[in-house]
Amino acid sequence: MSPLHKVYWLYPICSALLGGLVGWIRFYALPISGGLLALGYGITRRRCVSYAVATTMAFSMPYAPDQQSRIVMASVGATYGMTPWLLVRWVTTGLKPRFRWQALLWPVLTAATLTGLLWCSSMSDWWIRSWTEVVFGLHGFLVATAIDGHKPWKSHARS
Repeated sequence: MSPLHKVYWLYPICSALLGGLVGWIRFYALPISGGLLALGYGITRRRCVSYAVATTMAFSMPYAPDQQSRIVMASVGATYGMTPWLLVRWVTTGLKPRFRWQALLWPVLTAATLTGLLWCSSMSDWWIRSWTEVVFGLHGFLVATAIDGHKPWKSHARS
């Protein structure tokens, strides 16, 4: 068993909390910390660096509801769900190999969530825009799910 066993499930909480802070933390620290976390769990360096670079670019995209259309906001939200694809083991190994088709829904989920939360922030006075940044917690959850799919410390054989 890895000494880091299941610690990656704390990443969504950290992502949600740090996502509402200063831009550079969201733009750089979250993608780099996600890539380092994945690297610590045995995902290849190439995939972790690709994830960190792509996520930095995705998090730098503009999505302000007063300046962007809903299509642009949804596209930005979809990129938040696509960058964890770089960490996914698409076909599981073991006795019953299977394709992880659920990951194909991630961009739809993040696009709908970001667009819906931004719509709430633009339509109501009581919705604080920082609450919308909780979408980074959803991104963190997808990263943790991708890491969970690797599980190099577990045997895939039946006991």
